[in-house]
Amino acid sequence: MDCRMTTDGKALALWKTDIKDLGILATHERRTAQGLNLLLISIFGEQLSGTAHTALRSSLGLVIPKDQDADLGKFLHVKIKR
Repeated sequence: MDCRMTTDGKALALWKTDIKDLGILATHERRTAQGLNLLLISIFGEQLSGTAHTALRSSLGLVIPKDQDADLGKFLHVKIKR
């Protein structure tokens, strides 16, 4: 899968308007944000236990897919607020 927003890998082409390319970029950005947030949760999960930082846990609910809630609770003891 090519996630670059470049033309032939040479010059930046942020103006690409092809629906397929925009969909690829959106998926790549979404997965990157999810991965980074999961990494941060694994590092700072202890600070998110109990009722601490409810606003942060609510905002994580916008990025982390709902199907990962069970694993976050089971392995990291973090409950995402939705």
